[in-house]
Amino acid sequence: AVDELARVTRPGGLVAISVMGRLAVVIEAPANWPQEIAAQTSWRRLWRDGEDERFVAKFYCHFFLAEELEALLEAAGLEVLQRVGLEGIGSHDWDAINRLATEEPTSYRHWLEAHLALAVHPAIVATSGHILMIARKGHVDEQSPD
Repeated sequence: AVDELARVTRPGGLVAISVMGRLAVVIEAPANWPQEIAAQTSWRRLWRDGEDERFVAKFYCHFFLAEELEALLEAAGLEVLQRVGLEGIGSHDWDAINRLATEEPTSYRHWLEAHLALAVHPAIVATSGHILMIARKGHVDEQSPD
């Protein structure tokens, strides 16, 4: 799929791709999916390889590490310009963030400043529930002839 994105993108064009982050699932598993941990073979496939054959009990899903997605983009000839952890520092406690927003608006504005600044920090990208990468296809003079 990434190769096809690169193929159909014009030289100099941008590609934005968002995937589900593996480490967020592993971090949240004890609280949300203890039965997945109990299924040891499935659990190992999930945390080692990002493979989940029973996502929400019925679908296949691959969860990415940030470096895995970056390597796929680069292998397709795309230059990664930006990495973003979409949920940022709020990834693992939405209820607290929502309470802060409604009950403490000044604190929320200050928190939001940190959230936006830290969303591109490598640790936040790595542990976010969704990872966004923005990449550019090389310019015409940078492309190898087909």
